[in-house]
Amino acid sequence: MSSCFTLLELMYLKAKVRSQDKILNYVRHYPVRTILRSVFFPIELSQKIFRLLFFTKSSGPKGSEINRKHYKLLHGNQGNYCKIVSEKLETADSGHDCSKVNIISDNEKLAIVHSYYREEAIEALNHLKEFHDYDVVVTSPLEDMYALAADIIPSERLFFFQTENRGRDVLPFLLVCNYLDIKKYKYFLKFHTKRSSHLSDGGFWFYQNLYALLGSHTLNSQLLDLIGSDKPVIAGVKSLELKDHFKQNRKWLRFLITNIDGIDNGSFIAGTMFLGNKLFLENLQKEKMHELPFENENGQLDGTLAHAIERFIGYYALLCGGRCVDFEELFKLRRS
Repeated sequence: MSSCFTLLELMYLKAKVRSQDKILNYVRHYPVRTILRSVFFPIELSQKIFRLLFFTKSSGPKGSEINRKHYKLLHGNQGNYCKIVSEKLETADSGHDCSKVNIISDNEKLAIVHSYYREEAIEALNHLKEFHDYDVVVTSPLEDMYALAADIIPSERLFFFQTENRGRDVLPFLLVCNYLDIKKYKYFLKFHTKRSSHLSDGGFWFYQNLYALLGSHTLNSQLLDLIGSDKPVIAGVKSLELKDHFKQNRKWLRFLITNIDGIDNGSFIAGTMFLGNKLFLENLQKEKMHELPFENENGQLDGTLAHAIERFIGYYALLCGGRCVDFEELFKLRRS
Protein backbone atom coordinates (compact mmCIF):
# COMPACT_ATOMS: atom_id res chain seq x y z
CA MET A 1 0.00 0.00 0.00
CA SER A 2 2.89 2.36 0.76
CA SER A 3 4.28 1.81 -2.76
CA CYS A 4 0.86 2.72 -4.18
CA PHE A 5 0.77 5.95 -2.17
CA THR A 6 4.33 6.80 -3.26
CA LEU A 7 3.41 6.19 -6.89
CA LEU A 8 0.38 8.45 -6.56
CA GLU A 9 2.53 11.21 -5.04
CA LEU A 10 4.92 10.82 -7.98
CA MET A 11 2.02 11.26 -10.40
CA TYR A 12 0.97 14.46 -8.61
CA LEU A 13 4.54 15.72 -8.88
CA LYS A 14 4.54 15.03 -12.62
CA ALA A 15 1.30 17.01 -12.92
CA LYS A 16 2.87 19.94 -11.06
CA VAL A 17 5.91 19.92 -13.35
CA ARG A 18 3.74 19.82 -16.48
CA SER A 19 1.53 22.68 -15.34
CA GLN A 20 4.46 24.84 -14.23
CA ASP A 21 6.17 24.22 -17.56
CA LYS A 22 3.00 25.38 -19.31
CA ILE A 23 2.89 28.57 -17.23
CA LEU A 24 6.57 29.28 -17.96
CA ASN A 25 6.02 28.83 -21.68
CA TYR A 26 3.16 31.30 -21.53
CA VAL A 27 5.31 33.85 -19.68
CA ARG A 28 8.12 33.30 -22.17
CA HIS A 29 5.87 33.95 -25.17
CA TYR A 30 3.67 36.70 -23.65
CA PRO A 31 5.79 38.63 -21.10
CA VAL A 32 3.96 41.96 -21.37
CA ARG A 33 0.54 40.37 -21.15
CA THR A 34 1.70 38.38 -18.08
CA ILE A 35 2.92 41.51 -16.28
CA LEU A 36 -0.27 43.46 -17.00
CA ARG A 37 -2.42 40.57 -15.91
CA SER A 38 -0.54 40.07 -12.64
CA VAL A 39 -0.72 43.80 -11.81
CA PHE A 40 -4.34 44.52 -12.69
CA PHE A 41 -5.94 41.07 -12.36
CA PRO A 42 -4.44 38.95 -9.56
CA ILE A 43 -5.44 35.31 -9.81
CA GLU A 44 -8.12 35.31 -7.07
CA LEU A 45 -9.66 38.53 -8.38
CA SER A 46 -9.70 37.32 -11.98
CA GLN A 47 -11.44 34.10 -10.91
CA LYS A 48 -14.15 36.08 -9.11
CA ILE A 49 -14.62 38.40 -12.11
CA PHE A 50 -14.84 35.39 -14.42
CA ARG A 51 -17.56 33.85 -12.27
CA LEU A 52 -19.55 37.11 -12.17
CA LEU A 53 -19.33 37.60 -15.94
CA PHE A 54 -20.00 34.05 -17.05
CA PHE A 55 -22.15 32.53 -14.34
CA THR A 56 -25.54 31.82 -15.88
CA LYS A 57 -28.33 31.16 -13.43
CA SER A 58 -30.30 27.98 -13.93
CA SER A 59 -34.07 28.18 -13.69
CA GLY A 60 -34.04 24.80 -11.97
CA PRO A 61 -36.92 22.32 -12.07
CA LYS A 62 -40.47 23.55 -12.50
CA GLY A 63 -42.12 22.03 -9.45
CA SER A 64 -41.81 18.43 -8.33
CA GLU A 65 -42.79 16.97 -11.70
CA ILE A 66 -40.63 17.28 -14.82
CA ASN A 67 -40.87 16.20 -18.43
CA ARG A 68 -38.38 13.43 -19.04
CA LYS A 69 -36.49 13.32 -22.32
CA HIS A 70 -36.30 10.25 -24.52
CA TYR A 71 -33.43 9.25 -26.78
CA LYS A 72 -32.76 6.98 -29.71
CA LEU A 73 -29.58 5.09 -30.42
CA LEU A 74 -28.68 5.21 -34.11
CA HIS A 75 -25.94 3.28 -35.87
CA GLY A 76 -23.37 5.13 -37.93
CA ASN A 77 -21.54 3.75 -40.96
CA GLN A 78 -18.81 2.30 -38.75
CA GLY A 79 -19.48 -0.75 -36.62
CA ASN A 80 -18.21 0.88 -33.44
CA TYR A 81 -19.97 4.23 -33.88
CA CYS A 82 -23.44 5.26 -32.72
CA LYS A 83 -25.24 8.55 -32.43
CA ILE A 84 -27.53 9.26 -29.50
CA VAL A 85 -30.26 11.78 -30.29
CA SER A 86 -33.25 13.04 -28.37
CA GLU A 87 -36.39 12.04 -30.22
CA LYS A 88 -37.37 15.58 -31.11
CA LEU A 89 -34.15 15.80 -33.19
CA GLU A 90 -34.84 12.58 -35.06
CA THR A 91 -35.13 12.86 -38.85
CA ALA A 92 -36.33 10.39 -41.45
CA ASP A 93 -32.81 9.70 -42.74
CA SER A 94 -31.06 9.62 -39.37
CA GLY A 95 -30.58 5.84 -39.34
CA HIS A 96 -32.32 3.03 -37.50
CA ASP A 97 -32.92 2.32 -33.88
CA CYS A 98 -30.78 -0.37 -32.25
CA SER A 99 -30.52 -2.11 -28.91
CA LYS A 100 -27.75 -1.74 -26.34
CA VAL A 101 -24.29 -2.00 -27.78
CA ASN A 102 -21.68 -4.55 -26.82
CA ILE A 103 -17.91 -4.30 -27.11
CA ILE A 104 -16.68 -7.72 -28.15
CA SER A 105 -13.61 -8.23 -26.02
CA ASP A 106 -12.61 -10.13 -22.91
CA ASN A 107 -11.88 -6.95 -20.94
CA GLU A 108 -13.54 -6.48 -17.57
CA LYS A 109 -12.58 -2.82 -17.14
CA LEU A 110 -14.21 0.14 -18.85
CA ALA A 111 -12.93 3.66 -19.52
CA ILE A 112 -15.52 6.32 -20.38
CA VAL A 113 -13.88 9.43 -21.81
CA HIS A 114 -15.82 12.54 -22.79
CA SER A 115 -13.76 14.36 -25.42
CA TYR A 116 -14.33 17.98 -26.36
CA TYR A 117 -10.85 19.50 -26.50
CA ARG A 118 -8.62 17.83 -29.09
CA GLU A 119 -5.22 18.32 -27.42
CA GLU A 120 -6.38 16.90 -24.09
CA ALA A 121 -8.25 14.05 -25.80
CA ILE A 122 -5.12 12.95 -27.66
CA GLU A 123 -3.13 12.90 -24.43
CA ALA A 124 -5.75 10.91 -22.50
CA LEU A 125 -6.29 8.38 -25.28
CA ASN A 126 -2.56 7.87 -25.78
CA HIS A 127 -2.35 6.87 -22.11
CA LEU A 128 -5.34 4.53 -22.48
CA LYS A 129 -3.77 2.92 -25.54
CA GLU A 130 -1.38 1.19 -23.13
CA PHE A 131 -4.19 0.06 -20.81
CA HIS A 132 -4.81 -3.14 -22.78
CA ASP A 133 -7.23 -4.59 -20.21
CA TYR A 134 -9.66 -1.66 -20.67
CA ASP A 135 -12.41 -1.18 -23.21
CA VAL A 136 -12.63 2.49 -24.16
CA VAL A 137 -15.86 4.37 -24.79
CA VAL A 138 -15.43 7.88 -26.18
CA THR A 139 -18.29 10.36 -26.12
CA SER A 140 -18.31 13.71 -27.89
CA PRO A 141 -20.64 16.14 -29.69
CA LEU A 142 -17.88 16.48 -32.31
CA GLU A 143 -18.05 13.94 -35.10
CA ASP A 144 -14.34 14.18 -35.98
CA MET A 145 -13.42 12.88 -32.51
CA TYR A 146 -14.25 9.41 -33.80
CA ALA A 147 -11.40 9.46 -36.32
CA LEU A 148 -9.06 10.81 -33.67
CA ALA A 149 -9.97 8.01 -31.25
CA ALA A 150 -9.87 5.32 -33.94
CA ASP A 151 -6.32 6.33 -34.86
CA ILE A 152 -5.17 5.69 -31.28
CA ILE A 153 -7.32 2.94 -29.73
CA PRO A 154 -7.59 -0.50 -31.41
CA SER A 155 -11.06 -0.96 -32.91
CA GLU A 156 -11.79 -4.20 -31.02
CA ARG A 157 -11.88 -2.33 -27.70
CA LEU A 158 -13.23 1.04 -28.83
CA PHE A 159 -16.76 2.40 -29.11
CA PHE A 160 -17.77 5.96 -29.96
CA PHE A 161 -21.03 7.68 -29.03
CA GLN A 162 -21.76 11.03 -30.65
CA THR A 163 -23.92 12.99 -28.21
CA GLU A 164 -25.63 16.35 -28.14
CA ASN A 165 -23.71 19.25 -26.60
CA ARG A 166 -25.72 19.25 -23.38
CA GLY A 167 -25.08 18.24 -19.82
CA ARG A 168 -21.30 18.70 -19.95
CA ASP A 169 -19.55 15.37 -19.39
CA VAL A 170 -22.30 14.18 -17.01
CA LEU A 171 -25.14 13.50 -19.47
CA PRO A 172 -22.86 11.58 -21.90
CA PHE A 173 -21.68 9.43 -18.98
CA LEU A 174 -25.27 8.65 -17.98
CA LEU A 175 -26.18 7.89 -21.60
CA VAL A 176 -23.32 5.39 -21.80
CA CYS A 177 -24.60 3.76 -18.59
CA ASN A 178 -27.95 3.30 -20.30
CA TYR A 179 -26.97 2.33 -23.85
CA LEU A 180 -23.86 0.21 -23.28
CA ASP A 181 -24.17 -3.34 -22.01
CA ILE A 182 -22.16 -2.97 -18.78
CA LYS A 183 -22.73 -6.43 -17.28
CA LYS A 184 -19.21 -7.74 -17.95
CA TYR A 185 -17.33 -4.83 -16.39
CA LYS A 186 -16.01 -5.20 -12.85
CA TYR A 187 -14.48 -1.72 -12.71
CA PHE A 188 -14.73 1.54 -14.62
CA LEU A 189 -12.93 4.82 -15.05
CA LYS A 190 -14.57 8.16 -15.90
CA PHE A 191 -12.47 10.92 -17.45
CA HIS A 192 -13.02 14.03 -19.54
CA THR A 193 -10.96 16.69 -21.28
CA LYS A 194 -11.05 19.34 -18.60
CA ARG A 195 -10.32 22.99 -19.32
CA SER A 196 -11.08 25.51 -16.58
CA SER A 197 -10.79 29.01 -18.04
CA HIS A 198 -11.51 30.49 -14.61
CA LEU A 199 -8.38 28.80 -13.16
CA SER A 200 -4.86 30.11 -13.75
CA ASP A 201 -3.04 26.92 -12.83
CA GLY A 202 -1.42 25.94 -16.11
CA GLY A 203 -3.84 23.03 -16.45
CA PHE A 204 -2.74 21.48 -13.15
CA TRP A 205 -6.22 20.16 -12.38
CA PHE A 206 -6.36 18.34 -15.71
CA TYR A 207 -2.85 16.93 -15.38
CA GLN A 208 -3.40 15.88 -11.78
CA ASN A 209 -6.40 13.78 -12.79
CA LEU A 210 -4.71 12.56 -15.97
CA TYR A 211 -1.66 11.19 -14.17
CA ALA A 212 -3.55 9.88 -11.14
CA LEU A 213 -6.09 7.97 -13.24
CA LEU A 214 -4.13 7.21 -16.41
CA GLY A 215 -0.48 7.93 -15.71
CA SER A 216 0.46 4.44 -14.55
CA HIS A 217 -1.24 1.11 -15.20
CA THR A 218 0.35 -0.26 -12.01
CA LEU A 219 -1.13 2.56 -9.93
CA ASN A 220 -4.50 2.17 -11.64
CA SER A 221 -4.62 -1.54 -10.79
CA GLN A 222 -3.58 -0.94 -7.18
CA LEU A 223 -6.26 1.73 -6.71
CA LEU A 224 -8.93 -0.60 -8.10
CA ASP A 225 -7.78 -3.30 -5.65
CA LEU A 226 -8.27 -0.79 -2.82
CA ILE A 227 -11.75 0.11 -4.10
CA GLY A 228 -12.73 -3.56 -4.07
CA SER A 229 -16.02 -5.07 -5.18
CA ASP A 230 -18.00 -5.65 -1.98
CA LYS A 231 -19.89 -2.32 -1.92
CA PRO A 232 -20.58 0.57 -4.36
CA VAL A 233 -17.53 2.84 -4.37
CA ILE A 234 -16.17 5.74 -6.41
CA ALA A 235 -12.83 7.40 -5.68
CA GLY A 236 -10.95 10.31 -7.20
CA VAL A 237 -8.28 12.93 -6.69
CA LYS A 238 -10.30 15.34 -4.56
CA SER A 239 -13.56 15.06 -2.67
CA LEU A 240 -15.64 18.01 -1.50
CA GLU A 241 -18.58 18.35 0.86
CA LEU A 242 -21.97 17.69 -0.72
CA LYS A 243 -23.07 21.28 -0.06
CA ASP A 244 -20.01 22.92 -1.64
CA HIS A 245 -21.34 25.89 -3.69
CA PHE A 246 -24.79 24.94 -2.40
CA LYS A 247 -26.34 28.36 -3.01
CA GLN A 248 -25.72 28.19 -6.76
CA ASN A 249 -26.85 24.56 -7.06
CA ARG A 250 -29.62 24.39 -4.46
CA LYS A 251 -32.61 24.32 -6.87
CA TRP A 252 -31.62 21.14 -8.66
CA LEU A 253 -30.10 19.57 -5.53
CA ARG A 254 -33.38 20.01 -3.65
CA PHE A 255 -35.11 18.25 -6.53
CA LEU A 256 -32.63 15.36 -6.53
CA ILE A 257 -32.33 15.09 -2.73
CA THR A 258 -35.54 16.32 -1.13
CA ASN A 259 -34.15 16.35 2.42
CA ILE A 260 -30.79 17.89 1.54
CA ASP A 261 -31.22 20.89 3.87
CA GLY A 262 -31.06 18.51 6.84
CA ILE A 263 -28.09 16.49 5.57
CA ASP A 264 -24.71 17.20 7.12
CA ASN A 265 -22.71 14.32 5.64
CA GLY A 266 -21.98 13.29 2.08
CA SER A 267 -19.31 14.20 -0.43
CA PHE A 268 -18.63 14.19 -4.15
CA ILE A 269 -15.61 13.89 -6.43
CA ALA A 270 -14.67 17.31 -7.77
CA GLY A 271 -14.61 17.44 -11.55
CA THR A 272 -16.43 14.10 -12.03
CA MET A 273 -13.26 12.17 -12.87
CA PHE A 274 -13.00 9.00 -10.84
CA LEU A 275 -12.58 5.24 -10.58
CA GLY A 276 -15.45 3.01 -9.51
CA ASN A 277 -16.76 -0.52 -9.40
CA LYS A 278 -19.53 -2.57 -10.96
CA LEU A 279 -21.94 -2.25 -8.04
CA PHE A 280 -21.94 1.54 -8.29
CA LEU A 281 -22.37 1.56 -12.07
CA GLU A 282 -25.24 -0.94 -12.02
CA ASN A 283 -27.08 0.96 -9.29
CA LEU A 284 -26.68 4.26 -11.14
CA GLN A 285 -27.95 2.70 -14.36
CA LYS A 286 -31.27 1.83 -12.70
CA GLU A 287 -31.98 5.50 -11.93
CA LYS A 288 -32.38 6.48 -15.63
CA MET A 289 -31.01 9.94 -14.84
CA HIS A 290 -30.18 10.55 -18.50
CA GLU A 291 -33.90 11.25 -19.02
CA LEU A 292 -33.78 14.42 -16.86
CA PRO A 293 -33.96 17.79 -18.73
CA PHE A 294 -30.32 18.87 -18.95
CA GLU A 295 -29.70 22.49 -20.01
CA ASN A 296 -27.91 23.41 -23.23
CA GLU A 297 -24.25 24.39 -22.88
CA ASN A 298 -23.78 28.10 -22.26
CA GLY A 299 -20.45 28.29 -20.41
CA GLN A 300 -22.14 27.91 -17.01
CA LEU A 301 -19.80 27.51 -14.04
CA ASP A 302 -22.48 26.37 -11.58
CA GLY A 303 -26.20 25.97 -11.14
CA THR A 304 -27.06 23.49 -13.89
CA LEU A 305 -28.52 20.02 -13.55
CA ALA A 306 -25.08 18.62 -14.53
CA HIS A 307 -23.46 20.41 -11.59
CA ALA A 308 -26.14 19.10 -9.23
CA ILE A 309 -25.75 15.52 -10.47
CA GLU A 310 -21.98 15.84 -10.06
CA ARG A 311 -22.75 16.28 -6.36
CA PHE A 312 -25.59 13.77 -6.25
CA ILE A 313 -23.46 10.95 -7.72
CA GLY A 314 -21.17 11.04 -4.69
CA TYR A 315 -24.08 11.06 -2.26
CA TYR A 316 -25.73 8.26 -4.23
CA ALA A 317 -22.83 5.93 -3.44
CA LEU A 318 -23.58 6.54 0.25
CA LEU A 319 -27.31 5.91 -0.28
CA CYS A 320 -26.48 2.56 -1.86
CA GLY A 321 -24.48 1.48 1.18
CA GLY A 322 -21.10 2.40 -0.30
CA ARG A 323 -18.82 5.42 -0.22
CA CYS A 324 -17.41 8.29 -2.22
CA VAL A 325 -13.84 9.14 -1.19
CA ASP A 326 -10.67 10.75 -2.43
CA PHE A 327 -7.60 8.58 -2.89
CA GLU A 328 -6.01 9.74 0.37
CA GLU A 329 -9.11 8.70 2.31
CA LEU A 330 -9.17 5.42 0.40
CA PHE A 331 -5.67 4.61 1.69
CA LYS A 332 -6.73 5.43 5.27
CA LEU A 333 -9.84 3.24 5.07
CA ARG A 334 -7.88 0.24 3.81
CA ARG A 335 -5.27 0.66 6.53
CA SER A 336 -7.89 0.59 9.29
